[in-house]
Amino acid sequence: VSLATTGLTFGIPKAFNLPAKRDEFLNYASAHPDKLWVKKNNKHRGVRIQDIKELQLSDNDSFIQEYISRPFLIDNRKFDIGIYAVITSILPLRVYIYEGDVLLRFCSKDYEPFDVNDVDKYVVGDDYTPLWKMPSLQKYYGERQMTFQHTFNAYIADSHKDPGLIWKNIKEIIAVVFESQQNEMIAAGENFADKRSFFELSRFDFVLDKDLNVYLMEANMSPNLSSGRFPPNKLLYEQVIINLFSLVGIASYSHGISPEDYFKDKDSQEMLVSDRDLQVFSINCNSKCFDKDGCKKELKCQLCSHCMNYQLRDILRTTYEEHMSRRNMRRILPRTVNKPKNAGLLHNELDRLLTIWFDGKCKDDKTWCY
Repeated sequence: VSLATTGLTFGIPKAFNLPAKRDEFLNYASAHPDKLWVKKNNKHRGVRIQDIKELQLSDNDSFIQEYISRPFLIDNRKFDIGIYAVITSILPLRVYIYEGDVLLRFCSKDYEPFDVNDVDKYVVGDDYTPLWKMPSLQKYYGERQMTFQHTFNAYIADSHKDPGLIWKNIKEIIAVVFESQQNEMIAAGENFADKRSFFELSRFDFVLDKDLNVYLMEANMSPNLSSGRFPPNKLLYEQVIINLFSLVGIASYSHGISPEDYFKDKDSQEMLVSDRDLQVFSINCNSKCFDKDGCKKELKCQLCSHCMNYQLRDILRTTYEEHMSRRNMRRILPRTVNKPKNAGLLHNELDRLLTIWFDGKCKDDKTWCY
């Protein structure tokens, strides 16, 4: 519920938390009589378009959300796009998405002629139609052996549209969502002494309208990775898992070194990431940051080896290892160069330091850029 009602306007349909925003919703709906509405709860079950007169506006833990009319259709079917995201740290905030492929799910019934009483026309359910059963996509996925994402890209490109903007907007929406929720995540972790040894996999589901505008429908914090019902999804799920395990160090790329030996042996740790690998802004660190009280002159001076404290050094070592182990995971937070419209969201020193560090790494090696 909190995700839909955060007040974010980019890529999230307008929503009203119930029952707190009941009157606000009624006023807005009265001023926009052409809009359709769906009622949702945290379980996202029983979703359907309802007339305002039918809505139970006194229910707790639920919300009303605008229905995205005029969806982009393929073979007269509405669909959603599932993007797998991984958060590896909340302070500083580090988030990745899996770029190797995406999950495409189609409604089980044709969208037109439209009928609000037939949810299978506009809600992607458990018995969805998989991509490989869509006639217009079979030549890409079946004959040409493309991935789900490349199949979609080829179809969009053959329709004389640019798929690149879709993925760019999807990344930005996911990044903004995590940034907007960081304070709540930090507060939720206050009871844990060590907040470093965790990660979470989620799936963000998006829909498109006819103009290819992107809208986030749901963030699934426990995505199903079972391919029992749709066996061809097995490869995607397995690749998500192995990329995730590689990113967080469970599937280590240091073959032949056990985790126990790695933590005991300083030489093994230095082999994978040494303090020298963490250095950025060498000119600054050798000049103004090295003078008397130089560590206090600029924030970036804290990234110099002689100024760096244990906490920051440990964060940078973990971040460096994530980058080297990421495979097809791509970082979306922190950004290399912070975008002006989101500058206010970098509210704490650790987030600012990590952004500056990535900027320094990016200047030396473009693979660190985002």
